Formats: sequence, C-alpha cells, structure tokens
Amino acid sequence: MAIVRFSNSRYQSSTGLKEIIDYCVNEEKITDENGKRYLSGVNCIGVDPFNEFMLTRKAYPSQNCNGQRDRYCYHYYQSFKPTDTQDRDLVHQIGIEFASRAWPNAEVIVATHLDKGHLHNHFVINNIDLETGKRIRQTPSTLKEIRPISDEICSSYGLNVLPPYEKKKVSPMSSGEYRS
Repeated sequence: MAIVRFSNSRYQSSTGLKEIIDYCVNEEKITDENGKRYLSGVNCIGVDPFNEFMLTRKAYPSQNCNGQRDRYCYHYYQSFKPTDTQDRDLVHQIGIEFASRAWPNAEVIVATHLDKGHLHNHFVINNIDLETGKRIRQTPSTLKEIRPISDEICSSYGLNVLPPYEKKKVSPMSSGEYRS
C-alpha cells in the first residue's frame, strides 16, 4: 500500500534546491549493504541532479524569478507499509514508473530510501516543463490527480491500495442553528 504525499518546502532558492537534493540523494539512505544505489533520473541523467536542474533553468531564463518568489522544485514522497513489501528493487521500479507517468515532461530524481523501517521513494521535480519551457504548476488538486497513477502501478504489481479518496460532505448549518 503506497501513500503519496507532498512535502511543501520553505526552501525555494538555489540553495534550498541543493539542500533538498542532498537530503534525497544521501548515500547512507539510498545505498544498501552491498553497495547498490537506489537513485535514478527521469528525463535527466541523475548523476549530478543539482547542476542538471540549474542548467535546465538557465536554458529557459524567461521562466526564472521574474521579480517574484519562484518555486525551484516540487518534492513528493511515496511510502510503503513494511507488511506490503520489503523488495527494494520493486519499490524503486514503482517509483520510476510513477515519476514517468506523473511528470512526463519534467526532470525528476527518484531516490529510494532504505534507512527507515519502511521503504519510501523521494521525488524531486524541476519546475520547468521540458516541452514548453514554461514553469510547471502544482495545485492542491495535483495530489488527487496523481494518486490514482500510484495506485494503478501498485495494483499491477499485486500490492494493496487505499480506497479511493472521498471528500466528506458536510451539510451547512442553518441560520437557526447558528444563532442558537
């Protein structure tokens, strides 16, 4: 059962981007006891993610800052229950497929962390669309849009998924109830 969450980072500068990437690609978190690294790039090489992201940003200077606070990246993570799977290769493969489908025109770093009691993938998404050269916009509804992608991929590998998200319907309070 994979849960996808958005991590709203307050560090939206080149320094902040470097800090987020450094955390996600920390060797102690992504390397197993045999020296195998669980780090991949989607639409990028992933060897030096910070410089790759910055080069892309320089290639599209009209999309950088424009005198306002600019978002340098988006950070999501996908977490798996320990009872569902402990297969590191499978979790990393699911992460790569998810990133490829959720952000098809963006540079994405996929890092599978092995350091906790549960396996989880981190996704750092450069906010430049590689096809249009414009900024990628993520809204509060983006998470609702990409969660079914994660669920579909997990189901195809035989993993459990959460029931579909349903917003609770709250009936408005009548004016008589409000006054009392």
